[in-house]
Amino acid sequence: MLLLALPLRPGAPLSPPLSALLAPAILAEYGLDSSSSSSAAVLHRDLATLDHLRDAAVSLADPGLPAAAEPLSAYLAQLAPLTTRFFALDASSSRVPFSWRPALTATATAKRKPLVLADVAYERASLLFNLAAVYSTVAAASFTSSESVADLSDAASAAAKTACEFSRRAAGVIATLRSDLKASGIPHTSLPLDLQPATLTLLFHLHRAQAGECVWRTAAGAMSNGILTKIAASIADEYAAAVDAVKGTQIAESDLLKHWVNHLTAKHLLFAAHAAHRRASVDAERGLHGDCVARLRLALSLLQQRAAPILKYVNGAVVAQLRALEGVVAPAFTQALKDNDLVYVQPEPSPADLVQGPGIKPDKYGAGEMEFVLLPPATVLFAELLPLDAHRIATDYANRRDEAADALAHAATRSVANASAALRDSGVPGLLAAAQDAAAPPTNRAATPGSIVAGSPRAVAQDRAREFTVTMGGASAFELQIVNLGDLAARCGAMMDEILTVLDAEAADDLAKLQQFGGRWDRTPSTVLQRSMRDRIVELRRKANVARQSDGFIRDRYMRELEKLRLLESVHT
Repeated sequence: MLLLALPLRPGAPLSPPLSALLAPAILAEYGLDSSSSSSAAVLHRDLATLDHLRDAAVSLADPGLPAAAEPLSAYLAQLAPLTTRFFALDASSSRVPFSWRPALTATATAKRKPLVLADVAYERASLLFNLAAVYSTVAAASFTSSESVADLSDAASAAAKTACEFSRRAAGVIATLRSDLKASGIPHTSLPLDLQPATLTLLFHLHRAQAGECVWRTAAGAMSNGILTKIAASIADEYAAAVDAVKGTQIAESDLLKHWVNHLTAKHLLFAAHAAHRRASVDAERGLHGDCVARLRLALSLLQQRAAPILKYVNGAVVAQLRALEGVVAPAFTQALKDNDLVYVQPEPSPADLVQGPGIKPDKYGAGEMEFVLLPPATVLFAELLPLDAHRIATDYANRRDEAADALAHAATRSVANASAALRDSGVPGLLAAAQDAAAPPTNRAATPGSIVAGSPRAVAQDRAREFTVTMGGASAFELQIVNLGDLAARCGAMMDEILTVLDAEAADDLAKLQQFGGRWDRTPSTVLQRSMRDRIVELRRKANVARQSDGFIRDRYMRELEKLRLLESVHT
């Protein structure tokens, strides 16, 4: 096997299932009636879908196929919004015991006992690990050709490019996994061997190195020796960084990783020898024959003395690569040494004195990790659930708003009705006529019998004047009612303006969060949530405008007749 493949972390089904464990927390926080579509049927359907997604992600059929990444990505995509909505609830109501078996164990015969952690970060870490394992397995399955670089067929070249892509994806997922676990707060002492920081660092550099090896296989026959020297040195550095990540730790003593460390060490020696061999060719072209001999001697030392202790622990494919390169370097060294001794006679520097050229980063030659980007799901589960607290606040606010609006509308209606009744009961036409009669000079008052005087227009006018002045309060009471109606209309308008200001601010904040978080901001848009409120405000404004027009009509009519009303008031006085 030319590339190492990362094994899966076997997941254990939850008993009771995830839906049963989450349902009490969801019901306690969100309820079933928190939005118009959050019925029991919809909630149970989403819970069943969540169980199906987890079951599919836990039981992968064939991790060697690219399609195996789809159930992992689908469950991960749903887990992201669920983490902030449900798993962030009170721990006593949402602690879910996630169970996974480790991919790596301390010994080959050790039983992989499941580790249970009640932390969603552990669930996400296991899923990311398995996603990296799928990418790693696809890469290893693609990179199987034993053809020499010079004779590489088109199919083998395409397979190497595929392996490079999936190795880079695996490195990107492992980088995300490593940062997620660091931010999760889970003590590393609680984590199994395969999720330890040192192990993840090893796996990160391993997959970057294997991606570089795929690039080397396709580029070795097409690039200059100077570029190939830098690429080979970079690959050797990545393999060395992987070994250094676990050096001196108990992790390096586990059976599987001990085998891996030997494999990585052999690959480091292989590509360090490739770098020395290619740089020797560059030195020869520059006339630095002493340096050329020294680098070829160094390459042989790496392939023979340095590699000898670990060859029996390395698989045959890697041993074949070491022997193949040795078969190229050995005769080149013999010839270069002979030419330098007989022709060029240049001093051979020690390995420590050899000038090392500047290195090159893996992303510069297409072997860097690919950033892991988790696309949002097409349909977010439980997206329409509204927290009960928010629902209660919105309901209370709507009730108070409606009560205030109704009170204003009723007050305006009563004021209009009272004003109309007052004008009607006062008999404004009769009052005006009485006022005109009161202004006329008196004639024969003393000679008129009392019974006739009581029913005379003047007596009626005096009675109405008394009622207008005493019972109804006179012109000053009418003017006070007009002022009060104006104040009431102003307060009504100010209250509705304030409501709209609050709604606009909330909608602006919702839009800002959507622009900041993109698809992760999955709440129902404010334009939808506020529609009924805004429609109610429009209806109340219409009613207020009608009341204001009625008030204006009464005020204008009153002002036209004010002089006569004051004259009528003076009759009683």
